[in-house]
Amino acid sequence: MGFSRKSFAAFLVSLFIGLGFAVSANAQDEERSGLTLGVPGAIGLRADEGRVLDISIFQKNEQGRFELVLAPRQPRFVGPSRFFNWREARVGGRYWVHAVDLEHAASPFDRTFTLGARPSVFKMPALRRPTDGEQILALRKELADLKVAKATESAALQKQIGDLRTEADMEHDGRLDKEAQIRVLQEGIAARETQIVTLGAEKMAMAKLADQREQERGAVADKFIQAQVEIDQKDASITALRRTISVFGPQDVTVIRDPVFEGPIVHPAGTNMAKLGAWYIFPGSQEGLSLNQLDFWFHLPNTLGLQNLQVWVNGEKYSSTIPFVFSGSHYFGGGFFDSATSQSGEAMYVEFFGDILANSYPGTYLAPIEFGGWGTGHGTDTGNPVYAPGPVSGQDLLVY
Repeated sequence: MGFSRKSFAAFLVSLFIGLGFAVSANAQDEERSGLTLGVPGAIGLRADEGRVLDISIFQKNEQGRFELVLAPRQPRFVGPSRFFNWREARVGGRYWVHAVDLEHAASPFDRTFTLGARPSVFKMPALRRPTDGEQILALRKELADLKVAKATESAALQKQIGDLRTEADMEHDGRLDKEAQIRVLQEGIAARETQIVTLGAEKMAMAKLADQREQERGAVADKFIQAQVEIDQKDASITALRRTISVFGPQDVTVIRDPVFEGPIVHPAGTNMAKLGAWYIFPGSQEGLSLNQLDFWFHLPNTLGLQNLQVWVNGEKYSSTIPFVFSGSHYFGGGFFDSATSQSGEAMYVEFFGDILANSYPGTYLAPIEFGGWGTGHGTDTGNPVYAPGPVSGQDLLVY
């Protein structure tokens, strides 16, 4: 197919025009977007002069979905025309151009197309110019907004003036009250000095009282040590006392307090596993003794706190520990295997231990624990029942 000179010249002109459109993007835009200029795969946008557009280009992938290939660029496109071109563009590929006018808030421009060998050029819809009536309405609205702003500014200034006047009045009143405040401060200083002198005297008295209490505690501790010495001295006689038991009737039994503790049992507040009472149970015959469920009575004022209470029989712990106890009756044991026994012809020695709380008040407590008896008892040889003679009070307790 041949060409005349005239048609060949027209072809060259159209080719140069296409190349001019393709290279209309400047070198800075090309460098920022990573695009390569060229006619094949070029996309062009034309818009009115002065329009600012935000442009995105999407390409349809093998799964049939559009994915972004050209993000919004900086600086954004300003009309009248702009061309985009990249190496990866596929002639025959499906693309989507999305453009938004940033300044005039016009409707977005969307166009899907198949990319050809020649540039694909699209024109943004022209902006509709406002009518005279619309311009008048816009001017009226602007004037109303200015009036509102002026009124708001005037009210703010009036409030500021009022605040300044109030502040000036308060400053004047403050000057008048200054001298009165100074007098109040001087009186407070004088009262504070008097208070300091009083507190100093009270502190000296408290120090003297603390020294006196420390001496009293030392005296009580000495008595406690002396009592322990006496206990050690009398301990040797316990075995002989157990073996010199008076014989009563076959069903009679007697309970006495441990005579080693003739005076009160002495412990400091906060003592753990403190011995709180001790009793001897003498069988009425030469056979042994078996008791179940040992009962106790507690007389505990609010100033004496006890916890973790334990009962020991003949040097071995009996039943379980009771964490807390209040005034009234309580028993230890009672289970099938909770049995306290003694050898034939020997007494049973019952001891009571517990923790004395650190917040217990110092003082002497009269028999806070009383031995009440047992649930059931019998002789180990004959099996005859053994009855408790009645409650037996315990030792007094001195807490310091």
